[in-house]
Amino acid sequence: MVVTENGMDADMPKMLGNDAVWNLGADGATVNLTGPLCDAAKAGKYQKITFVYGCVQLPPPKPFVPS
Repeated sequence: MVVTENGMDADMPKMLGNDAVWNLGADGATVNLTGPLCDAAKAGKYQKITFVYGCVQLPPPKPFVPS
């Protein structure tokens, strides 16, 4: 998963520490966002969220800090 914030792309790993931040839905066609990633997306922090297949060479995003 790649998130775009302030025009910059960052790789969003499935796990941050011991917490899952996204997973595939039961139908395999949807994605469930959880925890801080979900909160950031709902708050409009990201311009877009996409999936890139293959090896992604992007830095991880900065942690979400609610304002």
